[in-house]
Amino acid sequence: MRFKDSIDFQELTRKWHTADEKIHAVASWCDWKEDSSFYVAVKDNISVAGILMQAGSHILEGYRPVYDATVISRLRKHGASVFCKSKMDELGMGDTGLNTGGTPILNPYDLSRIAGGSSGGSAALVANGCCPLAIGTDTGDSIRQPASYTGTIGVKPTYGRISRYGVLPYANSMDTVGFFTTCIEDAAYALEILEGRDPIDMTSSAMLSGHYKRSLDSSLAGKKIGIFRSVMDTIKNPVFQKSFEDLIHHLEKKGAHLIWVDLDSKWLDLVDPVYKTIANAEACSNHACLDGLRYGLQPIENTVEESIKHARTAGFSSLVKKRFIYGAYSLYEENQKNLFEKAQRIRRQIVQEYRAALEDLDVLLALSTPDIAPEIAEMDRSGMQIESISISHLKLDNLAGTPSLSLPLGFKQGCPFGLCVRSDRFQEQKMFDIAKAIEEYTGFAGLCVEAI
Repeated sequence: MRFKDSIDFQELTRKWHTADEKIHAVASWCDWKEDSSFYVAVKDNISVAGILMQAGSHILEGYRPVYDATVISRLRKHGASVFCKSKMDELGMGDTGLNTGGTPILNPYDLSRIAGGSSGGSAALVANGCCPLAIGTDTGDSIRQPASYTGTIGVKPTYGRISRYGVLPYANSMDTVGFFTTCIEDAAYALEILEGRDPIDMTSSAMLSGHYKRSLDSSLAGKKIGIFRSVMDTIKNPVFQKSFEDLIHHLEKKGAHLIWVDLDSKWLDLVDPVYKTIANAEACSNHACLDGLRYGLQPIENTVEESIKHARTAGFSSLVKKRFIYGAYSLYEENQKNLFEKAQRIRRQIVQEYRAALEDLDVLLALSTPDIAPEIAEMDRSGMQIESISISHLKLDNLAGTPSLSLPLGFKQGCPFGLCVRSDRFQEQKMFDIAKAIEEYTGFAGLCVEAI
């Protein structure tokens, strides 16, 4: 579905309920308006006044925010109506869509496979043709990875480009509000709606473009396009390799200058452990307020200490508890210097190397994921395994605060896989321009399950 598509409202509501029965992507329904300009799904860690917000966690059972997040206010100013809150991995901690506090999110292209996470519910709803736009958040790869698995456009803008006010934090130095669409034109328009300085979010940026859609230019002649060889050398799937090689030949034929980019493996190998150290520490600190005393799950015990212990024991899954334990360990006074502070220093080195590579390029390309969405039965649900650079490279843009997106490149066994397009900070226009050219090459604009 695209912004320009017209559809009967009764048919649309039937589609929403049918989709939820099929892919289990809805966390709660909202009070939508029939005469709205367009309908949007919103990840369940974003505040919508009066609507349940559980973020996939039992610790927040029954919690209803009393205010709208800034992104909700901006959507409504443009005539949008929020029709549902979409399922997610608990508190944003996960990349499978399986740890939702309820039924797992299923991939619309193959119900035996995951949709990805943590923004898997939003991705699955767009892929199923339920809405032209769905809002998500991206702390590690939580938008771009499910976008690759579901054949959608998943955009993570520059850090601070979109206000985070009203968004439940995970790791606040990397959290970024983003979104899913089915075409680049809609993605460009969505960023126009959502971006901008917010006086109640000190991390939001005042730098504006304002006309991404109108300024789209898919000409490739003379464009400097980097090929992320350090990543591509790790991807061995022949279907993926051929699709990427065919794209490279097309780009060259259209006059683009291709530049092969390698980053030192000593830094790339540290991307995932550095990310996990910082993210778990920040999450542990940010979620200390989830104690069962203020809101959500509120057990009554003899003492405050017993109440907190009961709430957090019953309210958090084992995966989240593991991450809090690792985070608390790295923040423990005796460990901070050798763990948390060391990870921050290494992060600066990684970002310096990465941004130096981006400096003279319009965009940098690599496949978003090394394979199609895994089957649910094959998944490791521990959530603590160290990832190879073939997937952890997406976290580079969270560490550096740079924009990137995933758009569909091809299919294998009937399931889509995506291409990651990234640029330097506040260079979303360049990113959209090249992505638009690639979309014209693939012919996948407006791709969703019902269109195949």
